[in-house]
Amino acid sequence: MSGFSPFDLEQYDKWFDDSSIAVIPDTGYYVGSENIKEYVSIFSEGSTYKLFEDYISDSENQQFLPIVAQGNKCTITLYTKTSSYIAPLNDTIDFVGGTKLHYTILDDGPNPSKILVGQFDAYVPKNMLTLVYTAAKNEDFATRICQIMQDRCPSTFQNNCYTAKSFNNCIDDLLSLPAVGEGGRIDGKSFGCRVNHAFFASTNDSHCPHTSFIPEYDSSCVVKCQDSYGLSNEDVFYPFELSAFAQFGVAIGLGEEQWKLGG
Repeated sequence: MSGFSPFDLEQYDKWFDDSSIAVIPDTGYYVGSENIKEYVSIFSEGSTYKLFEDYISDSENQQFLPIVAQGNKCTITLYTKTSSYIAPLNDTIDFVGGTKLHYTILDDGPNPSKILVGQFDAYVPKNMLTLVYTAAKNEDFATRICQIMQDRCPSTFQNNCYTAKSFNNCIDDLLSLPAVGEGGRIDGKSFGCRVNHAFFASTNDSHCPHTSFIPEYDSSCVVKCQDSYGLSNEDVFYPFELSAFAQFGVAIGLGEEQWKLGG
């Protein structure tokens, strides 16, 4: 009834505010409607960056766990068969995508429809992200990241002692990083973290420090893409939720890994 959709970016101010939090295992926390919108745009607008394209949730293959409610505060967990074209793999992947919303109902009518999402948790099978970001670790992506640094983030580019003549040093540094960190996490000193934040920096230079090879503070005195938050799916979702995702993956033909190429 609220009309909520995580991919309807134009209406985020209806459902999120500056205190809303998105918790994305393996990639970290995002606070506030604008920051959450930026992260989701990787999937909804990813064709401009050529990582995720044609990100589609299959509403006919979607299930919900029972809503947990206390007064006007509710939690709902849903999971769906999701498909996306992964450009670095030149293939489509089907996978179990999960969402848990912690929200407050703001009106008291017979059909309450106005909600405020306090926390938005996203689930993606761990090994699938490792596959995607490992495929993205190539000279083409490294060149794009370095070009964004040079064009949009000149001070960060210079702080790393890169120049137009030593542009290839930037590429070499990026390719020396692991695609993902320990346990498949992306938010530490990894190539994958810089893929994400270079996408953000292409339109928002506040992310420029997060593309840096060396540690660099951003405007909020935060350093990103150096040390991981250490979040995993097990930290965010309960065992019964993870079990439901796994059973759903098997039921829709994706097996225990919960993803399959060539979808």
